[in-house]
Amino acid sequence: MSIPLHLIIHQQTNVPFPSWQNAFSTGDNTTVTAPQESLIVSILSAGTFFGALLAAPLADNLGRRWGIISSCAIVFNLGVILQTITTGSQALFIAGRFFAGLGVGLISAMVPLYQSETSPKWIRGTIVGAYQLAITIGLLLAAIVNYSTKNRDDTGSYRIPIAVQFAWSIIICVGLFLLPETPRFLIKQDKYEEVRLPVTTTMTSSDKTDTQYRQQNRSRSCVASR
Repeated sequence: MSIPLHLIIHQQTNVPFPSWQNAFSTGDNTTVTAPQESLIVSILSAGTFFGALLAAPLADNLGRRWGIISSCAIVFNLGVILQTITTGSQALFIAGRFFAGLGVGLISAMVPLYQSETSPKWIRGTIVGAYQLAITIGLLLAAIVNYSTKNRDDTGSYRIPIAVQFAWSIIICVGLFLLPETPRFLIKQDKYEEVRLPVTTTMTSSDKTDTQYRQQNRSRSCVASR
């Protein structure tokens, strides 16, 4: 989601993307100037910078689960919408890039946090490591979509690659509605009764047996001490 879409391909392969160049050129220029293109490309990274800084307080106040959902559904989707609906306003496109980057920065910090706090210890490293694998797969899919639309003569040459990002946002939001909040956040909020659901959901049968065994031993110790 953090790829600069058609712009990165334009820089690497010199594909002109005439539809995008014509739509966003300003003044007497027939194409987007180098400073303007640099701003459009780099503003997403500026958004990710501030998003990463805001991720911790947002996750501590809203929770890991709702923090990710709000970052996707509101912040990131707002950026995608602004980029998709504009047909010639550089300011609107740049604003969309910033909000999309802000959402990416928030998600990039909170998703590994959520994974590490909800995963069973025996698979925690694999799940958190799969986060980087998902990013790599996203880079591949983004390149495929860009390559597929680069020869279009209409606004679909840049609108389609941008709008495709909605799919991943929807998957994250819908998926998190089916998953529990992390036990660590619930304990910080003194919601001890609610901790049982996420813990038992992610525990294997052997983990549950071990927990029951410990509880029985604890109970016996308490009885013996009386």
